[in-house]
Amino acid sequence: MATPQKPVAFEIPALEQEPAPTPEKVAKRIEEASNSPSLTKEELDAKLAKAARRKSEYDSERAAKAKAEVEKAKEVAAAVRSDSAADLAEKVKEKLDAAEERREAILEEKKHHAIEVAGIAK
Repeated sequence: MATPQKPVAFEIPALEQEPAPTPEKVAKRIEEASNSPSLTKEELDAKLAKAARRKSEYDSERAAKAKAEVEKAKEVAAAVRSDSAADLAEKVKEKLDAAEERREAILEEKKHHAIEVAGIAK
């Protein structure tokens, strides 16, 4: 059996490279961010409170708008329903009138027929 070889370690010299230059836009943005003053706790709390107020106003406006739409829809539905009831009553009355006219026409026709039959039978 062969004896195992001892591991060998050595270093490979790496090429020393300069990092790529930062683009001007990025450098400018980083500089502006580092120069801007940081917010204090009070300023941050004020901003958060203002944002919460705006959000609640927005939500209440949306709720009011939705409520108005629902009310308008109810009004339209009620108007359609009442118009439908009035139209239905009108149609029923027209049908009843037409049926009465047909009944009278049939009765008149039967009277004429009866008179003709009676006249022939004499």
